[in-house]
Amino acid sequence: MRILYLIVTSLLVLVTPLLGKKETDNRIGIKTITRIGFKYEDKFGENIQIPGEKEIQRFNKSGDMVEDSWYNLDGSLSRKHVFNYNSTGKIIEELRYDSDGLLYNRTVYKYDKNGNELEEVEYTESSLKSKSISHYDSNNNRVEQLVYDSSGSLETRYTSEYNSIGDWIGFTTYYSSGRSNIQRNEYDSSGKMMKQTFVRIDGSIITSDVYKYDSNGNRIDNSRYLSDGSLQSKYTNKFDSYGNRVERIGYNSGGSISSKTTTKYNSDGNMVEEKHFGKNSNYFGKNLYKYDKKGHLSEETYYTIESKFGEFERLLFKHMYEYELY
Repeated sequence: MRILYLIVTSLLVLVTPLLGKKETDNRIGIKTITRIGFKYEDKFGENIQIPGEKEIQRFNKSGDMVEDSWYNLDGSLSRKHVFNYNSTGKIIEELRYDSDGLLYNRTVYKYDKNGNELEEVEYTESSLKSKSISHYDSNNNRVEQLVYDSSGSLETRYTSEYNSIGDWIGFTTYYSSGRSNIQRNEYDSSGKMMKQTFVRIDGSIITSDVYKYDSNGNRIDNSRYLSDGSLQSKYTNKFDSYGNRVERIGYNSGGSISSKTTTKYNSDGNMVEEKHFGKNSNYFGKNLYKYDKKGHLSEETYYTIESKFGEFERLLFKHMYEYELY
């Protein structure tokens, strides 16, 4: 089944291995993950460690998250999310509790016989907050999603189009205000997306994203153009022989470097360092990652460059991870 939504991601200065409710990659066999966070502040010439919130995620033997809990510094519960699944591993209910153990939010999911999500209904205490209903074609591609607000009025309608081989070629968003957004996708003969065009309801072009790939299928160029054909922005990527991205450079409309990230990996293919650069490749910080013997992330740290009283590198954040296995 093709995914309905275009997911746009941005650079995060601090990543985390703690997972969303539907992600199970590399979590089979893990019972709990505990994350303890620290931040650091410069006081009287020393970098003082300040403890932060603790998070504990619990998983079933299939790798599905069943609980996600946050704790205050004194060990008291801050909030908790509970996830329930059906016999096929699909999430059917998400419950959110406050520090007093009172339920304040509930989301219920329903599926068809093919496992496609038909409904997602969210409640706040006893009242309806939102509801979405999805429809699919005979190939299990989601072709329409209707989103309703708390009063039951249609808020947003999403529609998708696919070609004969299942490539997602069109996506339209209709808002209750009458405004609409349209996205058109183009592919090459191997199924790689080559171009995304964003247009208005009258057909006029807003922007176009053009993609290029290397011989291994890695995306090495993403250029965005305005309606007059002028360049708005551009990103280039470099990869090592294992397919790991080792460099990403962003350019502005004038062709000058706006951002740069370089990445290093260990012999197991795990990321161990990310360095971040700003305009004109000026270095401003890095992330470092450590792993245990099983390859689980055990520590991540973020450093920044301080420019007061001379330039030096200072630790800003640290996350420590512990794992309990089945």
